[in-house]
Amino acid sequence: MIPHSASTLAGLERDAAAGTVARNFLGPGPEAVRLEVELGERYGRRRAFAVSTGFHALLLAVRALDLAPGARVALPTLTCPSVLAAVESAGHRAILADVDEASLAIDPERIGPVDAVVAPHAYGAPADARAIAAGGRPWIEDCATSPSAGGAARTGTLAVLSFAGTKYVTAGAGGAVLTDDETFAARIEWLLAMPPGGADLWRGPPPPHLPGRLADLNAAVARVQLARLDEFHRRRRELAAVYGEALRGGPWRTPELRPEHGFYRYVLLTEAPAGPLAE
Repeated sequence: MIPHSASTLAGLERDAAAGTVARNFLGPGPEAVRLEVELGERYGRRRAFAVSTGFHALLLAVRALDLAPGARVALPTLTCPSVLAAVESAGHRAILADVDEASLAIDPERIGPVDAVVAPHAYGAPADARAIAAGGRPWIEDCATSPSAGGAARTGTLAVLSFAGTKYVTAGAGGAVLTDDETFAARIEWLLAMPPGGADLWRGPPPPHLPGRLADLNAAVARVQLARLDEFHRRRRELAAVYGEALRGGPWRTPELRPEHGFYRYVLLTEAPAGPLAE
């Protein structure tokens, strides 16, 4: 049996966690700040915010757009329920758009008249960021399963990452929001910090606060994992090549071994019933 989303942890992660415990401080602190700096450097973004979960990161990003209540937000028909939950929790209407068969990410040509887009990179394969951006709408680049996909987290109005226990880069829990826009960054700071005032940041009444910076215990592990991201990418591609050779000629279509594909999952496309094939 192939383990489902097994983490790749070693001595460096253990030492990072132990060092945080030895400092007798586990809450948000210097490790989380360093992680934010390193995320900005890795993805070429001016601002990064490390937070408690990937869902928290996504909800912060949706709120930061400051859309009108009931705004129409496109998301793909094939995605995590958390994406739908974040849109609806912010008081907006989710508009489903079909996916591109090759990437399984949202098909830019299927996005109708909406106010914003949430576009996850699917299972390691990058969405067509250029075509999505060309639509002229603000959009959130969801890199929860694809932090190593080609160009990931560099194009969206905002980008989100997840460090949950099953993710590519894991810290047990956590997530991050990245952006180059200082207005969006100021809104996220306000949502996290609960300062007085802030009405000038929003078109209407300020939304509820969303405190929850990432704890140093998680951030210390995430920093080690982030530094190993290229290693993870190479190893997953090596395994994908093995799968491709072993599965050649079956009643399915295997994914292309493109350089930008991070292979969070190895997805087979078939019109045959899945149950008998799995057996």
